[in-house]
Amino acid sequence: MSLRAAINAKCKDCIYDPKSGLGTWRQQVQGCTSVNCPLWAVRPLSAGEKAEETANLAPEIEVAA
Repeated sequence: MSLRAAINAKCKDCIYDPKSGLGTWRQQVQGCTSVNCPLWAVRPLSAGEKAEETANLAPEIEVAA
């Protein structure tokens, strides 16, 4: 099993509830709020979510004129 597959499996096992009606396992993992989890930063996200999260985490860079 690859590292990515192991992370995906752990996240799915941790948060996914197929009976909740809150979406697919990926949607539920994207909505995870357990920021203290060591896997939170590497949890599976859609491409759009990754770009948005990266923009929110990256410090603003000031360019000298």
